[in-house]
Amino acid sequence: MKTFRIALVALLIAASSLPLLRGDMPAVQTGQWAATGAMSDVRGGASSALLPSGLVLVTGGNGSSGVFATAELFGPDGQFTAAGTMLSARADHASVVLGDGRVLVVGGRTSAGAVAAAETFGSGGWSAAGQLTDARWGHTATLLADGRVLIVGGENESGLVGSVETFDPATGQFAVAGTLTSPRKGHAAARLADGRVLIAGGFGGGAALNSINIFDPSTGSISVGPSLASARAGLSATTLLDGKVLLFGGNDGTNDLASAEVFDPVAGTVSGTASAATARRDHQAFLLPNNNSVLIVGGASGGAAVASADLYVPWVGQFRATGWMAAARAHATGSALSREGLLLVAGGDALASSETYGFATIKTDKDDYAPGTTVTMTGSGWQPGETVTLSMVESPLLDTHPLVPVVADANGNIVSTEFVPDLHDIGIKFYLTAFGAGSQAQTTFWDNKSLTIIFAGTGAGSVAVADTTAPGNNTTCVSTCGPSLGNIDIGTLTATASLGSAFAGWSSPSAGVTGCAGATCNFSMGSNAQNVTATFNLLATKLVYTTSAQTLTSGVTSGLITVQRQNASSVAQTAGSTIVNLATSSGAGLFRDAADTTTITSVTIPNGTSTASLLYRDTLAGTPNLTASATNLTSATQVETVNPSAASKLAFSQQPTTKVAGQTIAPAVTVAIQDQFGNLTSSTANVTIAIANNAGSGTLSGTATVAAVAGLATFANLSIDKAGTGYTLSATSAALTSATSSAFNITVAAASQLAFTVQPSTTVAGALITPAVKVQIQDQFGNLISSTASVTIAIGNNAGGGA
Repeated sequence: MKTFRIALVALLIAASSLPLLRGDMPAVQTGQWAATGAMSDVRGGASSALLPSGLVLVTGGNGSSGVFATAELFGPDGQFTAAGTMLSARADHASVVLGDGRVLVVGGRTSAGAVAAAETFGSGGWSAAGQLTDARWGHTATLLADGRVLIVGGENESGLVGSVETFDPATGQFAVAGTLTSPRKGHAAARLADGRVLIAGGFGGGAALNSINIFDPSTGSISVGPSLASARAGLSATTLLDGKVLLFGGNDGTNDLASAEVFDPVAGTVSGTASAATARRDHQAFLLPNNNSVLIVGGASGGAAVASADLYVPWVGQFRATGWMAAARAHATGSALSREGLLLVAGGDALASSETYGFATIKTDKDDYAPGTTVTMTGSGWQPGETVTLSMVESPLLDTHPLVPVVADANGNIVSTEFVPDLHDIGIKFYLTAFGAGSQAQTTFWDNKSLTIIFAGTGAGSVAVADTTAPGNNTTCVSTCGPSLGNIDIGTLTATASLGSAFAGWSSPSAGVTGCAGATCNFSMGSNAQNVTATFNLLATKLVYTTSAQTLTSGVTSGLITVQRQNASSVAQTAGSTIVNLATSSGAGLFRDAADTTTITSVTIPNGTSTASLLYRDTLAGTPNLTASATNLTSATQVETVNPSAASKLAFSQQPTTKVAGQTIAPAVTVAIQDQFGNLTSSTANVTIAIANNAGSGTLSGTATVAAVAGLATFANLSIDKAGTGYTLSATSAALTSATSSAFNITVAAASQLAFTVQPSTTVAGALITPAVKVQIQDQFGNLISSTASVTIAIGNNAGGGA
């Protein structure tokens, strides 16, 4: 069989967040408790998480002034220091260490009700992490094998919560993942070895529950499991080294319980086991690292806080008493420490104190050994000079390996290098148990030739291992691992990308891993180690222009413009094929392919590359906005500058308007000096205005030649003296195409003078003067007025004294 290895990502806590180290805390006698540093205030209903750095983060809780938003870090010196303030105050919440080392803090309650907000603690301090679909407290939060977090049950202002939801660290989103058979709070949850999650007991509103639900993340389904022998609310669930789950304590609706039951995920059954000395509910249960005993501590019994602790020893199926805490603690929090053989319990109702528990350990220097490799076994926490018996039992049970007892040194440490597995041990799982006068501890290791699945790339995903020879070995890897397979097993590997990532392919398969196509590989285990690499790349989330904005000339093609797809961290992404649609705010602009042979409206970024290139051309001067867009990606925009080309022609931008004879034409006539596409240039050339169609034989007055300013010539004082219909003006400038204005009229001015248009002729005295004398009423420019005024004729020079 092949062991399962998971590489954890270390969380780097900012130096400003670290406590000042004053040396390690003193050792604690095995099976006993020792007081350590106090928190800044009392904390009941707080939550804690062991960071990859070795610090323990304690968050929120009920304190002297209500529900806290503060957090503290417990350091190796046994002291607490401030860890900033959460975005939301909360108690009765849950904390989970994510695969990237951040801590997700989710749900809880204040005096105002249930909290829906979630947040994370990492190297940058506290950050918002979205909102639960259902606010809740009294829920559970379990890290899944694929890196997501499963949040189950709880209570809010609407009552008990039956919904199940997941948090995906890759997207920062919560999503509904199903509904329990019965809403519940105060239940227990534990992840099974095959990746499923056991959800047991709890309070169902009217009564404590004895039901079990099982969530399968591979299918997203919730199924009904076997019933508990006793209804249990406020119980604990702890997954043991052999994959079974210890379900302990709680309240059956009337009485607190000291009994325990064991769930077997392979058989799908629940069976009774021994009872503890103390009945309790709402306690804490810890699987002691490198020990495999379950420490049951604190909680409430008969309505009173409990100081006692019990140890469940799985390999004998019994509880045994261990040391009592200095203080009875209900609603406390705690965590095993990174320092071997120590565990922290802190706070509780009306308590700010903390204490640590010491326990014996046994471990091996590797999880997996090749035949002929020495197994180095070490332990700590034993009494100085104590004789410790070592026993190894094979699984499947083919043989036992009694070893020479070892004696603990002055520091309580033991070492044994006696055992070396051989070829007959391939595929065997060993249970190594150490027995002292007052302590016991157990661990496991393998003798294998492993199938190692290696993860590569910038993205995230999982590889499901389907062992067709032994389906019970099926599992899912989310980081580099060696799944638990037998040396003759065959099956398939299936890669599934996390949301926001894409599977990019398999590489480096060894001889036993064949037929890799698409997301699936076949494997056939032989006597040699096997390996295969699965590469996941982050999917692009946005488009960006990687070339700078350009200044163009109208009608002239731009230089190369490049569009790139990137992830949220602005890293170029090469996975998949992306069609990029192109748009411009200019009505005269168009895109061209990179060779400038074809007009285009889109470009394609092919799989394996991150960019595509294009050209742009525009005949309209201005600042067009170029937009690149693609489905599910944030668009990219860039503003180019298009300048006019060389001056080419004239155009009237303000046409002459109808005016009275002799009156200044207003608004002032303006003539634009344009390029060939009609864009205004910056020319300062002289422009001359003249009458083109002289409809009234008039004369143009005013300044007829002016210099253009920024391509615009303004004629402010033009006038024409003779009335006429259909006048036009012409504009000319050296080397430029001339322009003719639209037609306009000149109308007569006000009546100003009389003029004889038919003069009197010499005639015989007394005869009529013929032709008849005619007199016109004219304006000042001699234009005929259509007046009906009376005109009187009289003799001017009366040469003969006539009448």
